[in-house]
Amino acid sequence: MESLELLKRIHTINIRSENLFAAQAQQNSPVKEKSNLKSNEKINRIQNKKVLLNKNDKYDTIQKENYIPTLCISKKEYESIVNKRPLIKFRPVVNTFIKSSDKSLLAESLSVPKRQVDGVINETIQYLLYKNPSSIYYNPYKEFNDLYLEEEFKKLMLEKHITNPIEIEQQELLYYQEHCSIIEPYIYRHGTKEQLIDYMKLQLSDAKSALKNLYNILDTESSGLYSYFERPIHVLDNRTILKMENIIKDGLGEAHNKGYISQDSYNQNVQWALDRIYAIQSDTSLKEAFKIVAKNS
Repeated sequence: MESLELLKRIHTINIRSENLFAAQAQQNSPVKEKSNLKSNEKINRIQNKKVLLNKNDKYDTIQKENYIPTLCISKKEYESIVNKRPLIKFRPVVNTFIKSSDKSLLAESLSVPKRQVDGVINETIQYLLYKNPSSIYYNPYKEFNDLYLEEEFKKLMLEKHITNPIEIEQQELLYYQEHCSIIEPYIYRHGTKEQLIDYMKLQLSDAKSALKNLYNILDTESSGLYSYFERPIHVLDNRTILKMENIIKDGLGEAHNKGYISQDSYNQNVQWALDRIYAIQSDTSLKEAFKIVAKNS
């Protein structure tokens, strides 16, 4: 402070005014003007870039909404994709990923949310078991809860202007049969054991075609049943075998009662089917291979 006061008295300089003049001169200097110009240009570029980005975002949104179609896959396309998709027997985690993808595709083909796929599978099987007059379990008084497809079917009938109750009932049966044909590959690949058993029950519920369907179910060359239990993660336990045995006896028993097969054919094919099932259960080659892979991984 003493030095500052001394300078004021010697040079008679007002420091505050001098500082102000210097600041004004600096602000008005060509160098500062050039610097300000560059700064303003930079700010303008940033603002213009933001405006351009906002415009592009809006354009992208319009493009997505109007020109990029959502995933849409037909039932036949889904069936073809799933049947040709390989499963890795010893990699359950990989198969879990495949299952998630297959479920998404199935949801698209059925036009339902992914979370409702299992419900739709169960509903379809139960409907055809108890509402199809050809089924040996037919029960017209059977009631169902949580019918995921009911609202979609009602909309379909309104679109087709179908109001006759008899025709609606016929269309409903065809509607569920169409869904049934597309869920089969998924059940044999990723379904629960309960869904698999229920689907087997459905396949043998028509006495007229029970024997033919039984041969297809237990064909070890291309059978979905065999490929399901071929994987180590799906265990064919004795309780499941007992359920299968009862289903086979019910289906072939009704075929015999209605005259489609003889008593001898019934006896022979029940025994043949059980032998096939036990052969699947006792196939230890895959389980031994799985143990080797697990041990060395």
